[in-house]
Amino acid sequence: MGNPFPFLQMTTVSQRQMIRLFNFHEQICYALISKKSAEFVKSLNLKVKAFSIEFLSPKRIEITIGDWGKNTTIRTNLIDYWGTGHSIIQFPMNNPPRWIYLNIGILEFLKLLSEIYHCKFLNYHFGNSKLWLPMEIIEKLSNGFQVDTLAITNKLKDIRRILKYHLPVNDLSILGNFSLTTREYEEIVYIWEYDYLLLAFFHLYDFSFLQFKTCHLEFLYIRENLPRIFNQFLEKWTQSETYPKLKSMMIRWECPGFGAEIDTILEGVQYKRLPNTQTLQFKCCYVSYYWYPMDTIHGKYGIRNHADNQKAVLAIESSRGAFYWNFYVV
Repeated sequence: MGNPFPFLQMTTVSQRQMIRLFNFHEQICYALISKKSAEFVKSLNLKVKAFSIEFLSPKRIEITIGDWGKNTTIRTNLIDYWGTGHSIIQFPMNNPPRWIYLNIGILEFLKLLSEIYHCKFLNYHFGNSKLWLPMEIIEKLSNGFQVDTLAITNKLKDIRRILKYHLPVNDLSILGNFSLTTREYEEIVYIWEYDYLLLAFFHLYDFSFLQFKTCHLEFLYIRENLPRIFNQFLEKWTQSETYPKLKSMMIRWECPGFGAEIDTILEGVQYKRLPNTQTLQFKCCYVSYYWYPMDTIHGKYGIRNHADNQKAVLAIESSRGAFYWNFYVV
C-alpha cells in the first residue's frame, strides 16, 4: 500500500517548491497542522501586499489575502475575537463548497497570516451593513498593523473615532456617510496627505484644502454651485503655484436640470481645444468613471499653469445624466 501522504516523503527542497504551488487556503491549513509546519511555511518568505478586511456584521468579517478573488477569501467569526473562536476557510473550487472550521481566535489567526505572508498592511472596508460595529474589535484588529486603505460606505455611528484612530492612510474613501460637518472634515480628514481620496459631498465651498496634498481625488454628488467653485479652482491652478502637489481629480456631478456647464467652468481660463478622440491617461483608477460607458464627450481641453509651466488636461463627459469632469496633470 502506498504512503497515504507522500508529501512527507519528499525532500525538503521539493516540499518547499510544492507549498509554493499551494493556494492560500492550502498554505494556511498546512501551517496550522503544527508549530513545526507553521515555521516551515513562514521560512518560505511568501509575500502579499495587504490583507483586506470587510466587516459583514458585528460578529463576522471576511479577510481577503492579496488581490481580490474568489479563491482568496476567508470568513471569520468574531464572537470570541480575543480568545478561542472559529475561523472558517472555504474551498470554493469544490462543488458543493467545502469548509474547514479552525479552533483559533481571530487575533491569533490574523497574527499567523501576517507571519506567513510577511505583511503588516490592512485594508479596511466598512461595507453596506447598517449594524453597529463594536469599536473595540476594530481597534484590536488594527493593533500591530499599518492600515493602508480605509473605505467607509455606510452610516457608521463611530466614523469620527474610526477616522481619528486610523488616519493617516494612503487611500481613503468616504461614501454614503454625511454625518461629518465641514469643520470636522477640515480637522480630521484634510490635515493629511493621501495617494487617493474619494469623498461624497453635499456641501463643498472651495478646493483650498488641496493646497498641500499629493493625491488623486474623486468627488461624487455635489451641489449645483460646483461649476463656479471648479472654475475658481482652475483659475488659481493656471495663475499660481497654489496646488503644487495635486495630480488628478475626477468629479461626478449629478444635478437634474443642469447641462455640462462648460462656459461657466472655463470662464476666464486660457485653454486649447483638444480632439475628442484624444485618449485620457489617468494616473489613478477612478472607480466611478468605469461604472458606465460615456455617452457624450462635451469637450477635452489643454490647460497650462503660467507659474510653473505645468500642463493639464480637462475632459468633460457624461453618461446616463451624470457629468464627469476629469482633470489631471500631464
